[in-house]
Amino acid sequence: QLRHGAGDWLAEPQNHLNYISLLNSHEFSGAISVTKVEIEGKHLELITKSDVRIYILISGHLSFSIEDESGIELQPGTILTLAAGTRYSLEGKGEYFVINAPAFKESDDEYNHLISPMRVK
Repeated sequence: QLRHGAGDWLAEPQNHLNYISLLNSHEFSGAISVTKVEIEGKHLELITKSDVRIYILISGHLSFSIEDESGIELQPGTILTLAAGTRYSLEGKGEYFVINAPAFKESDDEYNHLISPMRVK
């Protein structure tokens, strides 16, 4: 099945990003989700509950802080994998894919702050 996006672009102003779901297999088996993200700024610290979360930088530059290690730099083409329970934050300017297995659910990210996505016009 060929897809060019599974919905509208959404914004998370608190995380300085816009995103669109490209694939969320909850429609199928729940095995995987793929989201395209555009970021310009700092993403709040969070803990992922996904079994596996994969970041693939398409363009730009990202810097991650994972647990107690900071300054983990990603360049285009770099792939970063995080396991469930990982505490991290990121910042930069660029486009990336984030892949979650199993497919992302709203309860997969644990923040200290409330995050409310809104539709981008």
